[in-house]
Amino acid sequence: MTWETCFKWLILAAIVGYVAGAFSTFFSFVLKAVTSYRKANQWIFYLLPLSGLCIVFLYDKLGRTTGGTNQVLSTVRSQDDVPWLSGPLIFVSTALTHLTGGSCRTKAHYPAWRKHCQSSGDGGSIWMRRTVM
Repeated sequence: MTWETCFKWLILAAIVGYVAGAFSTFFSFVLKAVTSYRKANQWIFYLLPLSGLCIVFLYDKLGRTTGGTNQVLSTVRSQDDVPWLSGPLIFVSTALTHLTGGSCRTKAHYPAWRKHCQSSGDGGSIWMRRTVM
């Protein structure tokens, strides 16, 4: 490998890193903004079913070939191409879910979430426990 080739790959890696970092930072800012808005306006929790319908509609109309995060993970494992609409659909659906107070946790985090709800001591329904968190 020559120095030119090494330099070219370092520049390319830096550009990819900066672009990925910029999108990740933007995603983080959006999630923080919608979460703080939801905390300031707790009534928005009642729009959770409507946001779920919007997410289903978006995936039905735009994401027929994308299966969301699960498909992204399976296509990476099988080394296939990830559909371009997967990123924006996952971005929008995660932001809507956070905005309305839905749970975005994976099954791996469920026991910790359940333990937190049981230890909250309110003894109420899942709806009351969700708004307490």
